[in-house]
Amino acid sequence: MTLVLQNLSSFLTDSLNLKLKEATTIVNLQEGLRNMLQICVALCIDAYLGYRWMLILSSLLYSAGLFLLALSVPGGEGCPSNCFKELKHTSFWEGLTLVVVGGAAQVIPLYALSFEQTRVAKSPEDCEPARVQIGCFSAAVKESPADDNLRTRWRLCTVTEVEQTKLLLDIIPMSATFIVYGMVKSLGNTFFIEQADTMRGGTPLVLLQLIQLISKSAVNKGYKMVLGKRIQRIKRRYSDGVKIGIGMLTSILCCAVASQVESKRLKALKKKGLLDNPEAKAPMSASWLLLQFIFLGAMEGLAGDGILNFFGHYVPDSRRYAPVFTSSLTGFGTILSIGFIAIIDYYSRFRYKESWIGESVNESRLDLIYRAYVMLAVLNCFIYAYVASSYSYDNIIGRPENEQEIPVLEVQQQQETAAGDQQNKQEQEEYQLQRMPVR
Repeated sequence: MTLVLQNLSSFLTDSLNLKLKEATTIVNLQEGLRNMLQICVALCIDAYLGYRWMLILSSLLYSAGLFLLALSVPGGEGCPSNCFKELKHTSFWEGLTLVVVGGAAQVIPLYALSFEQTRVAKSPEDCEPARVQIGCFSAAVKESPADDNLRTRWRLCTVTEVEQTKLLLDIIPMSATFIVYGMVKSLGNTFFIEQADTMRGGTPLVLLQLIQLISKSAVNKGYKMVLGKRIQRIKRRYSDGVKIGIGMLTSILCCAVASQVESKRLKALKKKGLLDNPEAKAPMSASWLLLQFIFLGAMEGLAGDGILNFFGHYVPDSRRYAPVFTSSLTGFGTILSIGFIAIIDYYSRFRYKESWIGESVNESRLDLIYRAYVMLAVLNCFIYAYVASSYSYDNIIGRPENEQEIPVLEVQQQQETAAGDQQNKQEQEEYQLQRMPVR
């Protein structure tokens, strides 16, 4: 499914004959919504369905969405020139909606079920059990039973809840600088794919995407081995900020290299007289795109993993919701990329009397669009440097990378028999919540 969504742009432009701007908008919109909906999925899992039922539901939604997308593919000669308007008469939008919802609903259950952290154990004999209330959907310990009615009406909060709210408010300025990361990341599933589709073979697109994943993993591990440990020994609390900053610098290199490669591709088309042919293949190998895919993977391994660690350190209940916060910000940046491209289109029409985003890649000026992303990334780096230098790193909640043991929740079970009560002879189960270390 991931492979299908990564190549959705080519499917829209080749099979459905959509214009480049339309295809880019659809891809960014579905990816952004898919990431942002994970917050709603997390709340739904906690309140109603649970991980296993949500995983089953997401699989059904995925299957139905793929089936409807397959039905929307036209047969014969393909779609007419106004295929975007004709899509409303097909099952494309229904299928895409199901794919978006299914994708959002699948990430969290897969992650949670991969790291099963709840077990049932017998309570020690010398341990006095603590009574907790078991509701329909969860178990919780009431900190102020006398004021429970006021708390349910949002009139009274505990000290812990107030402190957690303050922590969330403190990370808003830093979180705002992470949005550009999502904007640059969206290029990998849109313009990068279209570039590779209009270049000669020799290097398959799947190979470029595989190299991107390898680069992401290798750079992340290399940073931890080389720089991460040294920074932690010198200034432990600044490790996440440095990692994110290096990743943002890498985003500048990624967009700059992509701009240079696209300029070379357009010159090769112009030299052969194929610049006005929307279906022409540039007389150069797709291996020229290798470096920008490597930088894109390095950016994800540095900035993406650094943002995840930042939320894991400074967000309350971070072990469950840090990936959700990261995905939501990335999705928000992807959706903002639609507006940024619209601004570039308006500027090019107003300033140069022609659009930099044509109906196809060969009729567009992606090199100039990449340069606009370079300027945006440079500006964001300066803003991030200012915000990160003034941020207080003292309110750290945990350091997962330094913890040898992960505390998780264990449900202990003890059986008691009511003494002195002849009418009630059934065994009663009392539950106690106790933290236990698990390597």
